[in-house]
Amino acid sequence: MNVSGGSEISAEGFVGLPPTEEDLEGLVGLFSDSRVVATLGGARTPLQVREILARWQALWRDRGLGPWILRHPSSGVFLGYAGVVMASAGRPGEVELLYALLPQFWREGIATRASTSAIDFVFADETQKGSITELIAYALVDNKASRGVIEKLGFAYERQIEHAGWPHAFYRLTRESWSAERRGI
Repeated sequence: MNVSGGSEISAEGFVGLPPTEEDLEGLVGLFSDSRVVATLGGARTPLQVREILARWQALWRDRGLGPWILRHPSSGVFLGYAGVVMASAGRPGEVELLYALLPQFWREGIATRASTSAIDFVFADETQKGSITELIAYALVDNKASRGVIEKLGFAYERQIEHAGWPHAFYRLTRESWSAERRGI
């Protein structure tokens, strides 16, 4: 796994860069795929996706972090996204890990590897992002694959919540537990 000094992440099967306008088409396709949106609380219109893209770009501009757009390293094919945003569930000010891939890239370990890179990026630089001491993540209760990724990353299950009208499993990961896990403690 590679987290550059800049804002690129990469590992086997993907390279991730902050979003640009050129990513809109891939995101519209992702947010309109019935299998993907079944895990994300419904489809988004192209206008809604444009607004999501603008929020992600602002997060990168203002905070130096956000979701990365994931692409195949040699072909450049759009795979999905992974990264962090200001959470819409949990306590105010919490930071959420999120990811979504096109279905043809599910079960290849990309979500886990990209999320690991994102967590490393967020927790590694204490001076720039030191105020982030924990991350949250949540997934639909019946989304076993996504819950498996979250649990494999070391997030601790806290409780069931309702988010966007659906039951979700809610998890938390602290910088301290991530550091200990990365050191093999």
